[in-house]
Amino acid sequence: MTKEAKLDGLSMKQVVGHFNPLPDENCGFRALALAITGNQEQYKLLRAKVIAILNKKSVFYQQIFGSFPSSKPSSYYLCNKTSLDSQDNWLQFPEMVKLAADTFNRVITCYTLD
Repeated sequence: MTKEAKLDGLSMKQVVGHFNPLPDENCGFRALALAITGNQEQYKLLRAKVIAILNKKSVFYQQIFGSFPSSKPSSYYLCNKTSLDSQDNWLQFPEMVKLAADTFNRVITCYTLD
């Protein structure tokens, strides 16, 4: 092992903490809310902002997203009013991280077990 211990490609110095959001299938938005606002309970507000950007730049994101593996278009999950309460496929695809990064004008990385 090198002088600096590694954790899945990250150096231990890069890991500043961890967070286990409530397990209500909104974990991605809860993690974003905690990182951006300091409060995981702000996840609905952040999700609403993501939807607003998606609607504003819908042509651009349709080119990026195409359709989800479920064969339903991204707009099914993102562009209707019920999507604020839907837990379908939020933040389960790399394109969603891109959308979140664009919405909040910051770099967002996503590390998964896959």
